[in-house]
Amino acid sequence: MLTENMDPKTGIHYGVISERSTSMERMDHWYDHDACYEESEQEFTQKLNEFFDLIGYIPEKQKNDLEDELTQLWNDNCEIQDPEWYYNDEGYSAQYSPSLVCWIITTSPYYAYVKSLCSPCVMNAGDLDSGPAQKKSGYKTYCLPKEFFEDDKAPYTYYEVATDKKVYL
Repeated sequence: MLTENMDPKTGIHYGVISERSTSMERMDHWYDHDACYEESEQEFTQKLNEFFDLIGYIPEKQKNDLEDELTQLWNDNCEIQDPEWYYNDEGYSAQYSPSLVCWIITTSPYYAYVKSLCSPCVMNAGDLDSGPAQKKSGYKTYCLPKEFFEDDKAPYTYYEVATDKKVYL
């Protein structure tokens, strides 16, 4: 049995849902652009200082000019990379992938049964955009509740992980 992109404790598949399927307004608090940037900037500054220590004495003016030039180069480069954003709070754990333009839900208090699995981009994860499925024929997949969709309408029926009780039709 393939266990990639599946919670080993529960046997529930990770859920993948297109950004277009969710309410951007409601997902906005999941984005933490600054944390990703600040962490990278701190790592860059540390490496730059290590470099200056290795090469020895540099006049302060030249050091500042070089630092400004390298910082600008890093900023320009950072903007064209494909960053990923993570969310881990309120019982959810998720990753956003700009290259796939989707959310990958790795933990949720809820699951749904979906028609198909993703392949090959997020192998073995449940495709929440494939439509709802019956319990017997579907794949048990972590999902988002109705509050994450326009007009509070989830595109699938979902259940509580803790109780297996139906929450939303």
